[in-house]
Amino acid sequence: MGRTPVTAFIGQIADHYHQMMQWLAPYGAMLLALVKPLGLLIEDMLRPYTPVIAKVIYYDGFRIFSAFMYVCFCVGLWILGFKYQQAVVRKDENIGQFPKAYFFWLTVSLVPITITGFVERDTYIIVTRLMTFVSILGVHGLVSSADGTFNTWRYRFWVGFWLAFFGIGAMVWTHSVLLQTFVTEFEKPIAWSSVVLMIVFMVRGQLSVARELFRHYLIGSESVKRFTLQIFRFFSFLPQALHYFLAPMAIGGAIAWNNAIAWQGLIGWLGVVWVLINSVVGFVRGHDRRRELRRERRANWQITGTRQEAA
Repeated sequence: MGRTPVTAFIGQIADHYHQMMQWLAPYGAMLLALVKPLGLLIEDMLRPYTPVIAKVIYYDGFRIFSAFMYVCFCVGLWILGFKYQQAVVRKDENIGQFPKAYFFWLTVSLVPITITGFVERDTYIIVTRLMTFVSILGVHGLVSSADGTFNTWRYRFWVGFWLAFFGIGAMVWTHSVLLQTFVTEFEKPIAWSSVVLMIVFMVRGQLSVARELFRHYLIGSESVKRFTLQIFRFFSFLPQALHYFLAPMAIGGAIAWNNAIAWQGLIGWLGVVWVLINSVVGFVRGHDRRRELRRERRANWQITGTRQEAA
């Protein structure tokens, strides 16, 4: 069977990719030589706990706990979306805003890691990322409505588009040998692109959340709904990183420093840590403002109660 133009094109891309990897190999070796002493130190520190790590890995404890935290995050995201939509319908003032482009970059960061999950048949990655992806799409639809209603052609089009995307996309993936060959051939660059996109998301998305929450608490707000979401993210990323870094130690190996999924989780976790630090700093600095707002509310309640008694 001869090569088609598409397979020939994929072959050319693969050849260029392998040439690039050969060119980068010496630089990668230099980088590994620099960080190897630190890696060995960390491994020596963790070596006494290998039996505990092996037991947790055996029962898949890290990933089960992480998946549960993803469920909590998605539920919390839906609750925020519904509250936002109800506030829009009521025409409330000072409706909390989601940072601009947050949903876009969060979605983009999910795509390569989800593809990697399908290639490696990793149920944890597939389930958690698709669950998050569907939640993002739904909540974005809730908060993007200017008046809280959805009876427009724009929403009908996007509902149809995403239903077709998931349905037809699953069929194409199942039956297309060409697509499966492509993602298998380029599994590593696809996986490491998830790390690059997570860095972009950390800069464009999570830093925006950090600024928003800092200002949120600095002006005296006491709501912790968005802060709680970040707690769930904290405990979803960290176990992911631990599992994929430490899994080889469970069978007597070394830490998997070259695992892209582990690095994706670690970078996401560091972004969440920065969000939490900014939130705590804003909360501390907003202490005086919160006291002022509480005094104002008490004064208003007393005035209202006096007027009711007089009436």
